[in-house]
Amino acid sequence: MIAINFALSITLIAQTNYHTQVVDIKLNGTSNLHDWEMKAASGTSAASFVVTNGKVTSLSRLSFSLPAKNLKSGKSAMDKNTYKALKTDANPNISFVLTSATVVSTGGNNYKLNCQGKMSIAGKINQRTYGNGSLQSC
Repeated sequence: MIAINFALSITLIAQTNYHTQVVDIKLNGTSNLHDWEMKAASGTSAASFVVTNGKVTSLSRLSFSLPAKNLKSGKSAMDKNTYKALKTDANPNISFVLTSATVVSTGGNNYKLNCQGKMSIAGKINQRTYGNGSLQSC
């Protein structure tokens, strides 16, 4: 009788999708007059993470869209000037679409995200890199 043993390594891979209608966006800036901040609490976002053996291994999709007029400073004159600068009549949304990303584990269920993508704002599309994102998985 011949006994044959097989070592089977199982890798579980899943893609987890997230969608939301609530975002927390803060824009900070400086003008020749003063520092300023604007906030928005509504927009849409979507993300797809690849999870392998319970750990986030990559980010395959990330996008968000924000109606530019959802940005508020608490000062109507500043809001009006901002909307004019953003050309909101012709370009009502600010959006971002991921083109590439890296996910680095920082221990436990915490991760650092480095994202590159196309940002559309005021009718112009520019390649942007964001390297200080963070994720805490459940």
